[in-house]
Amino acid sequence: MQWLRPDPCSLEVPAPVLIYTLGRFELLINGAVLQFEGRGPRKPLELLTILVAFGPHGAGVGPVTDLLWPDADGFDGYRALITTLHRLRQLLLRRQAIHFGAGRLWLDATVCAVDLWRFEQLLAAARDRQAVQRALALYRGPFLTGDDSACAVGVRARLEESIARATRRHWMRGAEQGERYAAQAV
Repeated sequence: MQWLRPDPCSLEVPAPVLIYTLGRFELLINGAVLQFEGRGPRKPLELLTILVAFGPHGAGVGPVTDLLWPDADGFDGYRALITTLHRLRQLLLRRQAIHFGAGRLWLDATVCAVDLWRFEQLLAAARDRQAVQRALALYRGPFLTGDDSACAVGVRARLEESIARATRRHWMRGAEQGERYAAQAV
């Protein structure tokens, strides 16, 4: 594991863990980019990306274990999940970064800032073209480029639909306003 100085980040949030998934996968902890020599901890990072994909409200233990260990039976999958969760918390240097309770797992949004979540939040709240453009400024490319898992593909499809809907809605609204302005000028 190696720590590097960060690039200027698009998430202007005072969170100790920054997770970038749009156009790339990058993890910043306490302002330093985390890089691995060799393979890196594959399962803990898969767990992290699954939790990001499920969103701020998290996911049930069953769906997460099914995605990570599709061939494992219930108890073996659960035991593997607990081990992987422990390793991910160590990697993030914060136990409180991931909550586990009532059969659910979720990232703590006060500890972990996620570009995907911020982008979706800004896009959903956009009420005009400028707001859509501000949201699109966070979009650096498809979710987890190169990851062909069903979870990543599903998030990509959801994002494409949200982007198309928001741009279409505000483009149409802008076109209508332009027509009204032209009619008033005549």
